[in-house]
Amino acid sequence: MATIVRRSLAVLSGCGIAASVLFFATQLLHAQSQEKPDPFERIIPSFQLNRQNIFEAVAKLNESTGIVVSVERVLDAKDAKNVDSEFTATIAGGKPSAVLNEICDLDARYTWARDGNLVNIFPRRVVGDREYLFNRKIPVLQLKDATDAPSAALDAVRALPGPTAQLIVLEFGKLDFEKPWTTTIEDINLRQAINRIAEHLCATCGWQLSGTTETPTIMFYRRLQTSAPVPEALLAPVPPSEERSERGLWLPTVQYLRVERLGILV
Repeated sequence: MATIVRRSLAVLSGCGIAASVLFFATQLLHAQSQEKPDPFERIIPSFQLNRQNIFEAVAKLNESTGIVVSVERVLDAKDAKNVDSEFTATIAGGKPSAVLNEICDLDARYTWARDGNLVNIFPRRVVGDREYLFNRKIPVLQLKDATDAPSAALDAVRALPGPTAQLIVLEFGKLDFEKPWTTTIEDINLRQAINRIAEHLCATCGWQLSGTTETPTIMFYRRLQTSAPVPEALLAPVPPSEERSERGLWLPTVQYLRVERLGILV
């Protein structure tokens, strides 16, 4: 009788272990099913460009995948004006990395890089250039009770060692954080710092660089779109003797600053 009981307990014990293993395996599978799929593994269908520039192609990629793309334009010298090339082409599709390669192959001035789940498109000629503003390293970025993206971006610029950098930050739309933000980030470049600020602003937020070599200008956006560009943003005229506004923003001494080419929802 004792032997039968011991065998029964052994069977029950084995069943208990098996049940526990099955339970934990089920929980693991459930947790994995709850994880968001990697947007860089999605397959993008082919699409057509019809006399459109690469930034409109980038907006189509964003619409298909939700991947946030920030763009640093090739900046013109003062009084120079280079028009973005337009293309009529079929983008074959595939994973985002393949699509981004196709897009940048159309306009060889640009390349791209992944930063976490974000993408930056920037001039190919600045790769490896340590003096280029957005490649410059910040040893330690400390933000204390930052209330909005523009002020945080300017704090990042001020944290750059070496020569003082000028950057115009265009305030357009709602750019306040949900609550004051205090953080410390070490060993990043300015591009990565602006990425982190955009991420903290909202999940779909990115930024773009435009202007000229004398007046580099960034603005944050909440979502890309493929429709027409935002109209000109009206800025108050700034007397030539004044370099900064009361908020500490660098401002150009012109009345209008055009938000160029990328469609933006704010």
